[in-house]
Amino acid sequence: LYINLTVLLLGAFVLCGLEDWKFTDGLYWAWQTATTVGYGDCALTSVASRLCAAVYALLALAALNCGLGGITAANATKRHEKEFRALLRTPLDEQLIKTLDRDGDGVDRAEF
Repeated sequence: LYINLTVLLLGAFVLCGLEDWKFTDGLYWAWQTATTVGYGDCALTSVASRLCAAVYALLALAALNCGLGGITAANATKRHEKEFRALLRTPLDEQLIKTLDRDGDGVDRAEF
């Protein structure tokens, strides 16, 4: 989250300096670019701005994907741990063993 915020603010500051924009306009442009929306209402006028924007777009996309990947991984881990705890609370009975035995020859290591 901090990396995403840092990249977003850095992109806004740099473009505000290069394009003589208000900070809110720079922040708006940085958010559009990071999320790949790109309405086209903030046009870059100088070559330096366009080069900076190209580098920023790559960095912002990478940072945003890392952030989203971290959130997704945390959710998957939480779900897995919840399912694991539920499995540990399940009592071992004959019905569970029959459910685990898929080929009818008893529960082997692979089925367990």
